[in-house]
Amino acid sequence: MTVRSLLRAAVLALAAAALALPPTAGEALAQAKPAAHEDPLRAFFGHDDRQRVDSSSYPWSAIGKVYFDSGGHCTGALVAPRVVLTAAHCFFLGDGSSVIDRPTDFFAGFDGGEYVARAYPVSYYVPPGFEPGRHLQTSEIDGLDWGFLVLDRDIGSVAGTFAVHPLADWELRQALDRQWLPVSQAGYSADDENRLTAHIDCPIVRFFSDRTFFHECDTLQGDSGSPLFVRVNGEYRIIALESATYMNEAGPYDFNMAVDARAFYQEFLRFLTSSTYLRHAQ
Repeated sequence: MTVRSLLRAAVLALAAAALALPPTAGEALAQAKPAAHEDPLRAFFGHDDRQRVDSSSYPWSAIGKVYFDSGGHCTGALVAPRVVLTAAHCFFLGDGSSVIDRPTDFFAGFDGGEYVARAYPVSYYVPPGFEPGRHLQTSEIDGLDWGFLVLDRDIGSVAGTFAVHPLADWELRQALDRQWLPVSQAGYSADDENRLTAHIDCPIVRFFSDRTFFHECDTLQGDSGSPLFVRVNGEYRIIALESATYMNEAGPYDFNMAVDARAFYQEFLRFLTSSTYLRHAQ
């Protein structure tokens, strides 16, 4: 998960206008400064509301660990039988490097060395406008922090898949008032990375026109790419993925940022008919 620092003035402005809709997250965070963070990141809100869940059962089984050449991991979720949704910055070595960190494995429903299904990445897609160095220096392209991983086999028929749900403005506004569906997040957090933990019914607190929003789901490093989802008429739908945490080093309030599904829904539909996907999906 990308970690950034906020100047105190920026945090106070955000907290005071939590229901306002600025033109972009970048404008709202105009004073944000990226910073290296040596200590373990604890982006919790009041206290840790995460709980372990049974990753062998759906929908949790459709969430898994993506491993990379570096030995690091992110969280991803199956959105088609051979497609995993995760964060774009996971495909790079970090600290603004443009060097690719090649994905090596995906374990759906991973739990302490056991898993529901395993597959190997054969291709991936990151939006062309995403720049890992710039991503750490500005919030103007946060809405591009998403990517797809193509697997060598169909494991969605075993582990299950999520639908992708592009949010409507009215749904976001209802979510701000806690009048919408309960939102949940689940991932492989760094402090317990071999077990899937979830924050069930966590709030969205502000959304932006660049198709990102702030939320208060409890996350750590390792949760990058993890899904935020709802249940609609018995169907589990991803509404966003975890991207970054903005830390207030001068005060108690932090902000977690997710990329909402409007940012990638149309690209997802196009991707399923693209040669990049189809040549591996036969």
